[in-house]
Formats: sequence, structure tokens, C-alpha cells
Amino acid sequence: EWNALRGELRDAVARLIGAPTGSIALTTSTTEGCNAVVAGLRLRPGDEVVTSDVEHPGLLGALRAWELDVRIASVRDRPAAEALDAFDEAITPRTRLIAVSHVAWTTGAVLPIRELVSREVALLVDGAQSVGAIPVDVEELGCVF
Repeated sequence: EWNALRGELRDAVARLIGAPTGSIALTTSTTEGCNAVVAGLRLRPGDEVVTSDVEHPGLLGALRAWELDVRIASVRDRPAAEALDAFDEAITPRTRLIAVSHVAWTTGAVLPIRELVSREVALLVDGAQSVGAIPVDVEELGCVF
């Protein structure tokens, strides 16, 4: 019965965010989900990850716990239209993952997810602040939340 309820919840979340049925994993926290992604990508200490200066400690903690080389895109003091430029400045040929929030918990800024998908680097999106606050369609964005 418990497994059936979990399945119903996963299906409901998939419909809410426009994700394919069967693509939702339930975790106890955003940090646990971020850790699952890093582990699944088999990132190792020293691998380069790009994130921003408006990230929640749950995401940053997961990246630092894996001893990754974390590069920070400075978006906090830039107009939203320039956020992508900040990420492009931080991304290098060594970058294995871009890990960002969809909506910054500190400023409410919506980060350029659709554009970051096109950078051809694995993308981890923390959607904890966006789902329920703004419309989210994972398939339209071309990424996994």
C-alpha cells in the first residue's frame, strides 16, 4: 500500500512539472537529491562544477561534500539579462556539471535554465523554490529537476 501511494505521488509530481511519467524520484531533501545526481554522474574530488553565488546551502553543501572544484558564477549583483554571461565566464573545458537553482532563494531571480541546457554540460537544477511559485515544464526546459 505504501509503495502504491509513493507511485501516485510520483505521478502527481510528474504532471505538476511536465515531466515524463516514471521519471520522478522521491528524496527526503533537496540535498539528498543533489547528492544522488553527483553520485550518479560519478563525479570525483577535483572535478569542476559551476554554480552561482545565489545558491542555497543545501546545494552548495552537496557540492563541497564531494570535494569538487567549485567555480562560482557571480549573478547576485548583475541584471537578470546578464546572468548567462556570468555562467559562460565560469564554464571551462574542464566543467563536468552546472548546478543551479531555477529560482534563487535569496533574490527570487529566475536563472537561465533553458540557455544553460544548450551548453552541453550536465545540468543539475534545484527546483525547490520554483515549483509551485512559477510555471514549470521540465520537458519544455529540456532538463531534469
